Amino acid sequence: MGLFSQMKAAAGVGASEVQIAVEKGRYHWADTLRGKIILSGGEIEQVASEVTVNITETWLESRRTHDGKTRQERMHRTYSERLVASQLAIAVGVSHEFEFELQVPNEGALAHDWYVAARISVPKAADRHGRADFQLLASRAVMGLVNAVCHVVPCELKSLSNRSTQVTVDLKPAANHSKDLDGLMLIVHAGGDPIVGAFEINPQEKSFKDRIKALAQQDRVKHQISFPAAPLAAAAEDATKVPPEIVEQFKGFIAPHLS
Repeated sequence: MGLFSQMKAAAGVGASEVQIAVEKGRYHWADTLRGKIILSGGEIEQVASEVTVNITETWLESRRTHDGKTRQERMHRTYSERLVASQLAIAVGVSHEFEFELQVPNEGALAHDWYVAARISVPKAADRHGRADFQLLASRAVMGLVNAVCHVVPCELKSLSNRSTQVTVDLKPAANHSKDLDGLMLIVHAGGDPIVGAFEINPQEKSFKDRIKALAQQDRVKHQISFPAAPLAAAAEDATKVPPEIVEQFKGFIAPHLS
């Protein structure tokens, strides 16, 4: 490679490009994530010392500076890094494909952002990067529980968060139920079998007394729940597989609040 080509490669001009394709846009805790790295040779022949892939977690964290101000800093954490190729000759205009499998972290932070990252390392040249974003979901059993609630009242997923295995699912009922329900929430422990926790109903305020209770959050109605994990896990991707007895139990909880 001539001096001018080396200078271009160091700046990333005319160098190889990398893309990532993954099977799905959403993965549950402990799922196997499958995908493909597509490496396309550029205008310059290069040799990659290594091609790696990993799962990356990223989030914003508040940090206090030396002058007392607060700034947001982007944090990263990587998982399951794998070497997929080494000492790879990348010819001009030639493409390479590498399939990979990565283990999705169990109990990962659901409120954070997640993506698959690939890096092509070329000595004396700018590294090339590719990424594919995905949404991290709680265990399959928890998401099957969400489907059970949505069988009774169609809902939109407002937020999903966790502290270790304790998962909080905030659901917004469909518009045709908004006159009766302000919100529904699941707070469950997903680390064992059965899944245990609470189902919380936030009824819509219909009187002055209701509004006063709502201000103090004393209008919430909580029900303790306990369900076997395996049947719910089977219903995570297919809502028609939710066990009817679980749907009936949620109907019993919600029906008194529907007009």
